[in-house]
Amino acid sequence: MDLHQLCERVETREDFVEFMEAYWRSLKETPNDWQNDTLECFLSAFERYADGIDGWYRNRGVEFPENPTWEMFAHMFMGARIYD
Repeated sequence: MDLHQLCERVETREDFVEFMEAYWRSLKETPNDWQNDTLECFLSAFERYADGIDGWYRNRGVEFPENPTWEMFAHMFMGARIYD
């Protein structure tokens, strides 16, 4: 299962942990898939992506959750990999 598929099935803390294991493995195995491959770049992108994630939900036609979910955290991590 690829990283995007794992991200889409995150519902529980255990799912999130499984996703994160694959997420960090992808940085080691496919660093070219990562635009933000340093901690400084990644954290900056994560902050900006987290600030605008409501737009990501809106663009997908999905209601923005009132409370954060494990899935939301997974999507923020996915976005921070490549967010400009």
